[in-house]
Amino acid sequence: GVPSPAQERVLAPSGGVQVSRGLVHDYKFQYVYMFVSVPPSIKGGNVTTEVTALLDTVVTLECEARGVPLPTITWYRKGEVILSSRQAQYVEQGHYLKIPRAQASDAGQYICKVTSVAGSAEKSYTLDVYLPPTIAGGDKGPIKRKVVLSKSLMLECEAGGHPPPSLTWLKDGIPVHDGASVRVLEQGKKLEILSAAVSDSGHYTCVATSIAGEKEVKYDIRVLGINMQNIAVFMFINTCMNLCITLC
Repeated sequence: GVPSPAQERVLAPSGGVQVSRGLVHDYKFQYVYMFVSVPPSIKGGNVTTEVTALLDTVVTLECEARGVPLPTITWYRKGEVILSSRQAQYVEQGHYLKIPRAQASDAGQYICKVTSVAGSAEKSYTLDVYLPPTIAGGDKGPIKRKVVLSKSLMLECEAGGHPPPSLTWLKDGIPVHDGASVRVLEQGKKLEILSAAVSDSGHYTCVATSIAGEKEVKYDIRVLGINMQNIAVFMFINTCMNLCITLC
């Protein structure tokens, strides 16, 4: 039969019980519907995941959420909600956060928070953006330097980048190591020629290398030898001048 107007229904919004009661032909009836809710969870949510990226590359952070009812996803950075934009985009309703071109300013902590009536859960990421090496003077051509025979000369390699690059010196394509006439100082930031010999002339290169790339600065070094003919002329002129002074 058709339930009488005396029928009533009580519905729990979620995660509860729906009860339907009524009276049909003097028979009371009651139906009970059970709704089970599952608190939200995130795959890998128990640990902070460290992510590294090269400058200007795509970064994708994942927030694989589960729960009943399906939770909503919100991303946070520095305690503030991230709004989907050209710099950071929500993909698949927040299951992924996409950074199209990672910059140094994008580095830091990101938190994915999932929420439903059954509870909430979080997962955090730490993003580190690697910056390619830079060297002062590296964008110019070879730097020309001259040094007099037996004198000292200091070459510099001021490099930056993240992580800090390792520095290697080459002479005519061959690695330079500490020796009797050459010293590599401050982990490669300087190269000192202690007492220049003619054989020290050549092409010197400082190469800065890291996981983010490579950069170099070049030097063309010329050692100026002593011209014996010029010395003889100088000594002759000096002798003549001294003789003239004596006679006068």
